[in-house]
Amino acid sequence: MTKQKLVNLHIVGAQKCGTSALAHFLNLHEDIYVVDGKEAHVFDSPEFLRSSQKMLCAKSIYASKLSRYKHQEYICDATPITWTDTKFLQHCYAYNKKAKFIILLRHPVARAFSQFKMSSVRKQENKSFLYAVLLEKRRLAKHENDLSFSSPWRHQNYLKRGVYTQQLEQIYALIPSNQVIVLYQEELMRSHQATLNRVFSFLNVKEKEIPQETIFTGTSQSASFLDSLGRAYAYIYYWLKGENRKNWDKIIQSAQESVDERN
Repeated sequence: MTKQKLVNLHIVGAQKCGTSALAHFLNLHEDIYVVDGKEAHVFDSPEFLRSSQKMLCAKSIYASKLSRYKHQEYICDATPITWTDTKFLQHCYAYNKKAKFIILLRHPVARAFSQFKMSSVRKQENKSFLYAVLLEKRRLAKHENDLSFSSPWRHQNYLKRGVYTQQLEQIYALIPSNQVIVLYQEELMRSHQATLNRVFSFLNVKEKEIPQETIFTGTSQSASFLDSLGRAYAYIYYWLKGENRKNWDKIIQSAQESVDERN
């Protein structure tokens, strides 16, 4: 029996930052296979977390999502929630310590509102954005141990998912920086091929010209008065937390310099 190849590339975040578009573009490269459905949801699944044989469980879930796999060099799982919880990320890294990780970021307020609109369309949210962000901490506290796929912990964590400094520090504390690349959504949109070439270089695969296209237009970004107030609240929230590109880049640069010093 042929030994199952381990998934060795993860697009771990952040949700609503262009992960679907990037996964689509990478899947057009002959050396990269994106798992069926893009998001395997292995390390955050209740099945995996309950399992006493986690490696076997992970392999089993992944095996069910490789229907068209033709021995490409990379198998990619693009599950954004993976980097939002330490235990998810720890299990993911333990599964394959040689894997590479891609992170995409965008302005956290735009990201939060985009998630809110998606949750609203999917009937997972029935409040305005203002009330949703004001109630978020209380809502999540009630479901902090509920990891079911229908849990509000997954679908109503608008502000929490945008605390990038914490998540960047978490990933660099666990994974060597030469196995991590951080991109920004606007780079993928404005410098499409150059950004993809950075990814191809990171993966050490040949460059491939991939036409730019609109992969996922998302839901309408129109906002009611209360939604606009919610966005204003979110801007203040992230400003007070120091969530800005300058601080994110400092964390990234510090992690890279630390590896350079050791080498």
